[in-house]
Amino acid sequence: MGRAERTQTVEKPRAERKGRTESVADLGSGGSSEIADPIRQ
Repeated sequence: MGRAERTQTVEKPRAERKGRTESVADLGSGGSSEIADPIRQ
């Protein structure tokens, strides 16, 4: 049971990192208007 909890905690940061990388890619390819979308989400 302890190991299962650890895997869940490790997966959460990965999901956050993916969201950050995607938002950064949008900011780089998009303009100032697209910057407001990731911040709102």
